[in-house]
Amino acid sequence: MQESGRDENQELREEKDRLKKEVERLQNQLSQCMTLEEMQAALVIERQNMLKELQDSITSTGFPDTRSSESSSPSVKEEDDEGATTKSGSDSPESVVSEGEDSALKDKKVQVEEKKPLHFLYRVEKPVPRPPTPTVDVPPEGDEEKELAVIFLQKLLRGRSIQNQMLEGLEKHQELIQELRMNHTLQREEQELQREEKQVTQALQRQIEQSKYINSLFI
Repeated sequence: MQESGRDENQELREEKDRLKKEVERLQNQLSQCMTLEEMQAALVIERQNMLKELQDSITSTGFPDTRSSESSSPSVKEEDDEGATTKSGSDSPESVVSEGEDSALKDKKVQVEEKKPLHFLYRVEKPVPRPPTPTVDVPPEGDEEKELAVIFLQKLLRGRSIQNQMLEGLEKHQELIQELRMNHTLQREEQELQREEKQVTQALQRQIEQSKYINSLFI
């Protein structure tokens, strides 16, 4: 019984050392190539796997019962007490894993807190409330046709009134219009007389110049 208890305690110590080394190796790898969330997930999974392996190894080797060993011999009791302290003390695999997780998480939190930029308060401006959309009542049927007919009549009446004003102005200024026409006719007659006189004078000048030229040749 004593030898079997010692062997089991030795196996537990070796398993504990192996788990410590594995945890340290995983922590180094995770601190180099993983973010905080990935490290947390990996540590939880690795912790579960290690606990499962430890339970399997304990069940396969057969952990000794402390109650039965107490009645058998004091030496076995001492060895069982040592095994219990190694299992339930601060050096258990669970405590090692939890301590490693805490230290890694603290380091990551410190790094994340250092990298966080400063945030300043700023006022959030509320948008201006939109005014209500104006609505127009639908006109009853026939109103549009009536409006168009009224507009057409107004145009017709305005045109007729302008024509009447023009006719009244012609009647009032008839004498002035006749005088202007007479003046235009007189001006035309005078212009024609002036043209005829100009043509006669030009013809006489030509005859005189020709006679002078002929006389100069014979002399």
